[in-house]
Amino acid sequence: MAVPALGSCARRLRDDRARTRLRRWAVDAAAAGQACLVVITVTRIGRDGSVLTRTVHTASRPDPGRWEALAGQAALGLRRPYRPEPGEPVYFIRAGEQETQAAERDLDWPLRQLVIAVLEEGDG
Repeated sequence: MAVPALGSCARRLRDDRARTRLRRWAVDAAAAGQACLVVITVTRIGRDGSVLTRTVHTASRPDPGRWEALAGQAALGLRRPYRPEPGEPVYFIRAGEQETQAAERDLDWPLRQLVIAVLEEGDG
C-alpha cells in the first residue's frame, strides 16, 4: 500500500479548504438574497497573440445569483496546472479577489462554463 507524500496531502487539504470557502461564499450571498457586487473578468490570449477581455458586473445584471454561483463553482482559489503548449490559447480569470490562469486544455467543466458565459455575455 503506497503512502501519499506529505506534500500531496497538504496540497489536497489546502485545495479542500479553498473549495469550502468559495462554496460558503456563494451560499451566503444567495441566502442573503442580496446582490453583492462581484466583478468577473476573463482575458483570452489567442494563438495569434490577440487579446479578448470581457467583464461582468453582477450587481448590474438581472441574474446576479447565477453569476455568483458560476464563480463559486469554478473555485478560482484552487491551484491549477498551468502548462500551455506553444500556440494554445490561455485564459486569465478573476472574480472578486480570486483569480487563476489556465491553458485551454486545462479548463475543467465549471471553469470552462464560467469562461464561456463571460466571453459570450460580458461587456467589452
